[in-house]
Amino acid sequence: MPSIFSLRSGLALAAAATAACSMSGAEDPSGDGVGFGGAQDIGQFRDILRQGGIPGVDTLDATGFFAEHQVDLPPASCQQTLCLTPMLARGTNWLTRKPQTTLQLTVTTPTDPATLPRRPLDLVVVIDRSGSMSEDGRLQKVQRGLRLLVQQLRAEDRLALVAFDDRVEVRAPWGSSVATLTQAIDNLTPGGSTNLHGGLQAGLLLAASAANPERESRVLFLSDGLATAGITSRSAIIELAERHVAGGIGVSTIGVGRQFDAVLMRSLAERGAGNFYFLEDAQAVDEVFTEELKVSMTPLALDLRLRVTFGPGYNLMSVAGRQGWSGGASGGTLAIPAAFATSRQDAPPTMGRRGGGGALFFELSELPALEGGVVASIELSYRTPGSTVRQVHTATVQPIEPAAADAPQPAVSHPAMQKLAAMYNLYRGLREATVGASQYARCTIGTLRRTADGAARWNLTTADSDVTADLVLIELFIANLRRAGFAEATEAEWNDSYEQCRATPTPSPEEYEDTQHQHMGCSSARSAGGLLPLWLALWALGRRRAGRARRTGRDAKSSKTAAPAPR
Repeated sequence: MPSIFSLRSGLALAAAATAACSMSGAEDPSGDGVGFGGAQDIGQFRDILRQGGIPGVDTLDATGFFAEHQVDLPPASCQQTLCLTPMLARGTNWLTRKPQTTLQLTVTTPTDPATLPRRPLDLVVVIDRSGSMSEDGRLQKVQRGLRLLVQQLRAEDRLALVAFDDRVEVRAPWGSSVATLTQAIDNLTPGGSTNLHGGLQAGLLLAASAANPERESRVLFLSDGLATAGITSRSAIIELAERHVAGGIGVSTIGVGRQFDAVLMRSLAERGAGNFYFLEDAQAVDEVFTEELKVSMTPLALDLRLRVTFGPGYNLMSVAGRQGWSGGASGGTLAIPAAFATSRQDAPPTMGRRGGGGALFFELSELPALEGGVVASIELSYRTPGSTVRQVHTATVQPIEPAAADAPQPAVSHPAMQKLAAMYNLYRGLREATVGASQYARCTIGTLRRTADGAARWNLTTADSDVTADLVLIELFIANLRRAGFAEATEAEWNDSYEQCRATPTPSPEEYEDTQHQHMGCSSARSAGGLLPLWLALWALGRRRAGRARRTGRDAKSSKTAAPAPR
C-alpha cells in the first residue's frame, strides 16, 4: 500500500496520467448536475493551509468540499426539471479499513440551463466597509469583483448598493446608472466597526421595497469579519434573513479575509436560498463574479423536500453534504430552500474548482440476517420559480455485491460512484483531522496519512485532477501539523489513539467562536511558523520531555496514550 512518503511520486504519476486520458466514465453521456446552495468552496480552509496554519472544524464544510469536485453523472432520465440520481458503493473505509456501504444522492436536470428563461434581476449588494477591510487588499478584491458584476448587468436588471461599518448607508439606490454604480464602488473606503445585522437589514428592506413576482429578487452580502456593533447575535441575524426569504428574497454571501464568521455566512446562504463563496485570491474574484454569479442568481427550483426511507436490512450511521437532516436509523427528511445549475463543465477546471454541484452521502450499516431487500426509497418534491405547483420524483436503490477486501476501489452501482465514494472518504478524513487538531490529539497526522494512502491507491488507476489537488492539501496539512509540534502515533498505536479521538465530542461552532484566539485556525488562522501561544509552547516542551523519559524507560506506559489537550 502506498504511504504518504510515496505521495510525491504518486502525484506526479497522477498528473501525467490526467494529461494523457480523460476521467473515468467521460465517454458516456453526462447529466447536468444541480447544486443545493450553501457553501460552494473550501477556499478559507485551503487558504489557511497555504499560509502555514492549521484549519479549525468550522472552516471545512461538506457542501463546499463536494462542490469542488466535478463528476460525470448519469444522464437525467426523467422528464421533469429535477431528477433523482441515487448510487451505491460497497468497499473499504479508508480510515478504519473496515467494510463501508455508502448511498449517494445527487440531483440532475435534463434541461440545458442556458435555455432557461432568466427573469429580470433586482439585486442589492451589501458591502462590509469596516476598518478591517483595509487589510490584505480585501476591499480592493471586492471592488474588482463588483466592477465585473456591474459589467454583466442586462438592460432589464437593477442593482442597488448598501455599505456598512458601524453606520449603514445606501450608496446607490434603485435606478442608478452604470456610471453611478461604478463611482459608488470606487468611492468605498474602510471605516469603523462591523454592524452585520444593520447592513443586512438595510439590504433586505431595500429588496423588499422593490419586490415583484415577475422579477428575481436577491441580496448579495459581503463581509470580512465578526459582528461587533449593533445586534451581534448569530441566531438573530439568521432569523432576520429567514423572515425575508419567506417573502421570496434570496440571500447569497461572500467571505473575504481569514477572520470572518464562516458559520454565519454559510448559514445565511443555506437558509437564504443562496450560495456562499470565499475570495482567497484574484482568480477567485474573477471566477465568483463572472462564472458563478451567472448561475447563482437564478434558482432552478425552490422549496425542495427530500424524504429517504432505508430498507429493513440497512441502518443510517451518518449523513454528509447538507445541514438540516431530521430523522433516525430508518430514514428521515431534509428541506433545501433552492437548487441551482452548476457552472463547472470541465475537469481539470480552467479556473477554480467551484461549481461541481451538490452531493448527499448516507453511510449505512448492514444487517446480514436481513440483507437482500431494497436499500432505500427516495422521494423529492419541489416547485419551480413563479409556480405554486409541486413536482415529485421518486427512486429506489437496489443492493450490489461488495468489492474484495483489498480492492483499491469499491464496487459501485454506476461508474460515476467511484469518484463520489472517494470524495466521501476524503471529506471524512479531512474532517476528522480538523477535530483531532482541535484536541491536539496524536491521531491527527495518522488520520491524514491513512486518508492520503487510500486516495493515492484510488488515484493510481483513475488519475483524477480533483483528488490530486486534495492530496496536495493533505500533504500541506501534515507539514503544518509537524511544524506546530504535533505528536504522531505509530501505526501500531493509531487504532487506539483514533478511537480516543472519535470518543471525544466535537466542539460546537459556538465553542470555537469563544476560543478562536486559543485554537489555531478556527474562523482565523495562525501561521505555524510564527510564535505559538505560551501554553502551547510549554505543552510542546512537556511532550519532548516525556519523549526523553520514554527513551530512558521511565515512562513507557505514557507512550501508548494520546496526548492530553493543553489546559
